[in-house]
Amino acid sequence: MTPGMWDAQQGVAGSGDYPLTANTAYSIVLNVAVDIPEWGNSIRVMLEENGYFDGNKFQYFDGRQTELHLIKSP
Repeated sequence: MTPGMWDAQQGVAGSGDYPLTANTAYSIVLNVAVDIPEWGNSIRVMLEENGYFDGNKFQYFDGRQTELHLIKSP
């Protein structure tokens, strides 16, 4: 398994450049940072999706998440 580098999206020469390997499961870690002016800060939202590469195509194990699952505060 090759660990991902979510904070180095411009690329990591050498140890970060690997092709997908057939018959291998992967975790795709997505993230976005958004400035919140009222807070004087930004927040980062992260999402992990797991899937499988069969040598020809990649597919998510349980489908791709397409909506946010919001938890209401008490």
